[in-house]
Amino acid sequence: MRKILFIPALALLLAALLAAPPVMAKVELQSRPALKTATRPMDVSLTADGRRAFVLSEGGLVTIYGNNGNVIGTFKVDPATDRLSVDGNGSQLYLSSNKNSTVNQVFVNYQVDLDYTGSPFRGKANAPVVMAVFSDFQ
Repeated sequence: MRKILFIPALALLLAALLAAPPVMAKVELQSRPALKTATRPMDVSLTADGRRAFVLSEGGLVTIYGNNGNVIGTFKVDPATDRLSVDGNGSQLYLSSNKNSTVNQVFVNYQVDLDYTGSPFRGKANAPVVMAVFSDFQ
């Protein structure tokens, strides 16, 4: 008796699912200007927050773009590299080559030039090393 009731219930459920109209959502698109590369792009990877785009171009050139399209930096990798992937914050890059059957890990360090003109300092003004201390984060 249970089998007899189960089959019509299953058929009724399947009919209800197939008869339901598809739900359409409104999609809004916003495009940005295209990123210009020196050679043909082969792969692209974004950081989790979308603030940096890593573009691998033909010949092994990796270009890092900021979220406004500006070039943050470039560096060369093995020309056989054909894929790249970046971790969530953009500090580790994974480069793979089908030709060489390799995956290389590269650590990315970002250097920022600070304009400390007019800031209070101790020591010689033309010292070769500058230590910046940020102590007030209010």
